[in-house]
Amino acid sequence: MKLAACMIALVATAAAQPQITTNGIVNAASDALVGLPNSSIAQGSMFSIYGTNLGPPSSPALSYPLQTTLDGVSVQIVSGSATVSAIPIFVSPKQINAILPGNIPTGNAAATVSYSGRASNAASFQVISNSFGIFTVGSNGSGTGIITNVNGQLFGGHSSAGPGDAATIWGTGLGASPGDNGSAPPPQIDMPNLPLSVYVGTQQAIVTYRGRGPFTGEDQINFVVPPGVTGCYAPVAVQLGNIVSNFVTMPIAPVGQQCPDAATISYLPIGYIVLARNLGR
Repeated sequence: MKLAACMIALVATAAAQPQITTNGIVNAASDALVGLPNSSIAQGSMFSIYGTNLGPPSSPALSYPLQTTLDGVSVQIVSGSATVSAIPIFVSPKQINAILPGNIPTGNAAATVSYSGRASNAASFQVISNSFGIFTVGSNGSGTGIITNVNGQLFGGHSSAGPGDAATIWGTGLGASPGDNGSAPPPQIDMPNLPLSVYVGTQQAIVTYRGRGPFTGEDQINFVVPPGVTGCYAPVAVQLGNIVSNFVTMPIAPVGQQCPDAATISYLPIGYIVLARNLGR
């Protein structure tokens, strides 16, 4: 009986051990599959870890200053000779979203999740300077992108964009940004020296801002919808250096018109876009 009880206890302990899925570390916005050119994780960006027994059933609310432990969950990153702690911003049994410190060296890296005193396997991934992903309504890296007008209203449904409209792409992966260390909302500093282009359809758009949004690790790219592009599912992508983001869509209609079959969600409050949209799925 004692032996059986010990075996049951050992099995229960093993079952509770955190486990990161093979190739389970991805850009939190694009979910780009490991091995694709845009699958590396940029310094200072949000990333997702998938697995089992990674955290508690529900994730607590966040407030600044952000911490390196969230409800008993911590994420340690080893890259080269450096060991740093990521900042978890959403925790659950099957998924963690975290922010990669901007000062971590680029190259081969490994992440380990600790939860309630138990450590996971070490999972490998690549750290790179810049690799942008666009958030999507479906939380899977494809389909309607989180692209808003100047009032924070999502383009979709009864709010199609038009040529010449100002628009904002929400995503993550522009790279490290000065002052964005999780201690307070980040400085919103334009990064005009980034080799960045926005493509809408086949047209290159004018970019007016590329830098941090109101939340740590989240980026926004402001652009002008170019002329000559219409369609309820116009493709949008961001090229940063030689790396292209995930492709998403946005509805663009001629001036004074609306797309009849665009995305059904027509409005998202800015707080949802900045926080809730990025913390869990």
